[in-house]
Amino acid sequence: MHVLNPVAYSVPDVAADTIAAQEQCADREMQRLAQHFAGLPTETIVECGLGIWSSVERVIEDCGVDLIVLGTHERRGVSKLLLGSVAEEIFRKSCVPVLTVGPNVPTPLEPEMRFRRILLAASLGSGSSAAPAYAISLTEKSRALLTVIHVIREVQQSTEQMNESLDDIAAKMPPERPTRLTYDPQKIIGYGGAAERILEAARERQSNLIVMGIRGAAKHLGAAVHLGQATAHKIVVAAACPVLTVRN
Repeated sequence: MHVLNPVAYSVPDVAADTIAAQEQCADREMQRLAQHFAGLPTETIVECGLGIWSSVERVIEDCGVDLIVLGTHERRGVSKLLLGSVAEEIFRKSCVPVLTVGPNVPTPLEPEMRFRRILLAASLGSGSSAAPAYAISLTEKSRALLTVIHVIREVQQSTEQMNESLDDIAAKMPPERPTRLTYDPQKIIGYGGAAERILEAARERQSNLIVMGIRGAAKHLGAAVHLGQATAHKIVVAAACPVLTVRN
């Protein structure tokens, strides 16, 4: 799916001609892209609308979509301030999981991509309780090594508090290691900024996938999107592997 954002012109004839030319160009590019999916049942959609999310939301419902895959790039400066992040608007509002491939993910990927090392960023507060279930399911299917990380902002913590945090993480995992998991999940605690520690853990373990629960968007995404300060946004933009976000 590709969504065109028409540019407003004061002269109606110019606007109509411009939109028609954009649609023709998009159709040609979509046909070229569809060649990569030869042998797979594929439907291509080119929509024209003022808001990308409204078009995506409609297709999710009409086509029964249960996973969105999208690419993103890091905007900087004025363009970031004005345009915000289309990717974040989608994964904050989507009712289905979103797999985002950021600008630092290496290509080409393996013909049959397997997630061999999965990192679950566990939220012990308001994060999505569905994220661990997705991480475990993907770990099972890929026979991967699962690592669970929780980040604590305050470095000064008692041993008792650290143990409580570890217990909370363990509570999100199955009570006993299922026989279907090839390896025992690893649990780690990080300190400081959540995005920095999660990205660091992913690099150190050469993770192929990061799974994280996120809060949904309010009516307006506001500064969290436009200024790029949200943890999820930082991870999606900077990660060297795909990121699967699961909304509350």
